[in-house]
Amino acid sequence: MAYVLFEKGLNIRASDMNNNFEHVGSGDLLPRSGTYLSATSASLDLGESDNEWKTLYGVNAVMASGTSLNNCWNLLTEIVLSATASSIEVTGLLGDAHLIYWIMFKPVFLLTATVRLYPNSDSSASYSRSGINGSSSALAILNADDEIGMWLDDAGHETATAEFGFIQGFLHARTGLPRSFIRTSGKRYTSIDAINIWQDSSATITSLKFVSTVANAFGTGSTLYIWGGTRT
Repeated sequence: MAYVLFEKGLNIRASDMNNNFEHVGSGDLLPRSGTYLSATSASLDLGESDNEWKTLYGVNAVMASGTSLNNCWNLLTEIVLSATASSIEVTGLLGDAHLIYWIMFKPVFLLTATVRLYPNSDSSASYSRSGINGSSSALAILNADDEIGMWLDDAGHETATAEFGFIQGFLHARTGLPRSFIRTSGKRYTSIDAINIWQDSSATITSLKFVSTVANAFGTGSTLYIWGGTRT
């Protein structure tokens, strides 16, 4: 589509007006800027903080980045192991841009092991936990201080088959207070409801590392999802 540059002394016909403004009324609405209304990318806003659109109707929404979305959950990572591993690390997180991380981890244990979570790869003894461990035989109270990493789950591996685990919870990520991970985890015959605390209150979270205490205990098909929650 050709666009006419309006200048002093130019006679303008109705067709010229139609051509210049047709992109507003039909077809794809593309952001345009510059002298000749050329298409531009990632340089213009739709509305602003004091002048907002009321309702947005649509079928599909494709976001190049979820860093500035508010009042919603954004899927940050989806990892499915295609080979055995000793750890899974997610980097490039946005720290205080996300108030909370929703974590869902479904490990396939090939060996008897414990899962530990290290924010920012911090493997110092700066963690604590409290909770209830329920099994087929009894209930147990969990209390521990000065642990290395957030203790999440363990598996008694069966020789013939893999043991499937499940860990889901919410990690409060904002700086200023010790970070807490409120979670439920379990496997066959065992369920744990607990809260894990990372005592560091000042470091911005930029990575989360899930570590097996035994090498290559995470089997093929182990799946990790992490969503980031934001609000205005």
